[in-house]
Amino acid sequence: MDRLLKQILLYLSVLMIMVSAVLPGMQVYADNGSNTAIEDVSDPGILPDSAFYFLKGWGRNFRLILAADNMEKARLQLKFTNEDALALKKLCDEGKYDAAAGNTGQYLAQLQNAVRSMEMLRAQLGDNKTRELDDRLEQNYLRQQAVLASVLEKAPEAAQQGLLNAIENSNKHIESYILARKGQGQSNRIQTQAQTQVQTQTQQGQGQGNQVQTQTQNQAQIQQGQGQGLGQRAKNQSK
Repeated sequence: MDRLLKQILLYLSVLMIMVSAVLPGMQVYADNGSNTAIEDVSDPGILPDSAFYFLKGWGRNFRLILAADNMEKARLQLKFTNEDALALKKLCDEGKYDAAAGNTGQYLAQLQNAVRSMEMLRAQLGDNKTRELDDRLEQNYLRQQAVLASVLEKAPEAAQQGLLNAIENSNKHIESYILARKGQGQSNRIQTQAQTQVQTQTQQGQGQGNQVQTQTQNQAQIQQGQGQGLGQRAKNQSK
């Protein structure tokens, strides 16, 4: 036991030294005015395109090792899933749509980890003691879908498919869990809410695009009319 504790302390010390050494160069997300948050998470931490992204995985694994019980581990897995959804949004906010589309797999894998942790906890403690976490999983999932849908409307067509795949595949992970836990009715309701959020954001994006197109066309017509007016005036003056 003493040997294990020494190894853990040594690992923690090395990790802290590495983090402090590279912290000034890390690419992290400080939410400056956008107020984008999922539950209590507003900072996704190190982004997937950072050279130091591996430290994030190390830190997460260490926190899971130190977790007091499976309940705390499940809460951490939910938190990590929220971070990964916000990381995709941050990449898109910075115009790195290809990087976001290429890293949707990390979000999906983490969501699956969260669902598995919830399944294990439910098998261990029963439905009554996990109901609060079940509700949090549902609400967090819906918020994650809203965040992904908000960047979907802005993404170029090449990156949209990757983000859509993340949304659709995450639906599958959640659907089976909610179906087993709360039945078909609740599963259908959650899926409908998630789909409505995506459709709403897509329609808003199309509406904004149409508005910009209309404004551009109106400006072109005005300029054309002004040009014709000037041409007619010059013609009249020459007479």
